Amino acid sequence: MDTIRTGIRVLQTLQTARAVWDGVRSVLGIEEEPHYVLGRTRAERNLTIVALVGGGMVAGAGLALLFAPTSGRELRARLAERARERRGGDAQRGRHSDWSG
Repeated sequence: MDTIRTGIRVLQTLQTARAVWDGVRSVLGIEEEPHYVLGRTRAERNLTIVALVGGGMVAGAGLALLFAPTSGRELRARLAERARERRGGDAQRGRHSDWSG
């Protein structure tokens, strides 16, 4: 809950800072910043960034599946077995089982 309050305070501070900057800019006669960067509008730039991040996520997931040492079925069975072991005696004694293999 404190994190949310802190986030709201930060956003309010940023909003206040933006209002102050707008006031200073108007007093000094500085024009509004252009809505394009490097020949692209902000929307085009943002869409490009989202597309690149999404493409990277898809490529990373594909590579992870390609180079996975076990099949999904084997991995799920192994994780379930380790979870059963941990719920057993190891977790009660404060020791953890070896996840390396």
